[in-house]
Amino acid sequence: MKKTIAILLVLVIGMAGVFAAVDDEAILNLVTSVSAFDEIKLSADETYTWGTVGEVTDANNDLGPITVTTWDNTTTDSYQNVAYVHARSNRTGGFKVSATATALSMSEGESGSEQSYYIGYKINAGNVAALSVAADDTTTTVGDIFSITTNNGTHFNTGSELIQVAPLGKTADYRVGDYSATITFIVEAN
Repeated sequence: MKKTIAILLVLVIGMAGVFAAVDDEAILNLVTSVSAFDEIKLSADETYTWGTVGEVTDANNDLGPITVTTWDNTTTDSYQNVAYVHARSNRTGGFKVSATATALSMSEGESGSEQSYYIGYKINAGNVAALSVAADDTTTTVGDIFSITTNNGTHFNTGSELIQVAPLGKTADYRVGDYSATITFIVEAN
């Protein structure tokens, strides 16, 4: 009999732990992260229609090399429109687009004893106007092209600016050859 009572007590105590009281609650916490999406695109058009997030990749310049044809800048600068830079970001504090630039350059001669030649130019790019890019092998900091602040209720903010260049001097001032330069645009957090 004692054994039966002991078994019944174990069953009653064991069963009491299985049932929850009416006012109990269970809480499931969920967390997630949204990555920063910064995208930048160069185009010939003043406006750009953004598609799916992340579709703009390293192939973000569909213009190819732009041929600079505006020359003979001696007393006044004649600028050539070369591209529009478009950017978007989902950064909470907004973002800025900055740039660096190299001079137009060319090298000739045999490997190891090459001679380099440079053409400087002025650049107008958004907030930066008439900045000179030196005619040497340095990289010029162009600075902040534009800045975008956060809009309430908008998950992506966008901006665009025109990029113009004006080579310094006349074509007769430089050695014949094919010159190239690089302007690099960067999206950064404000």
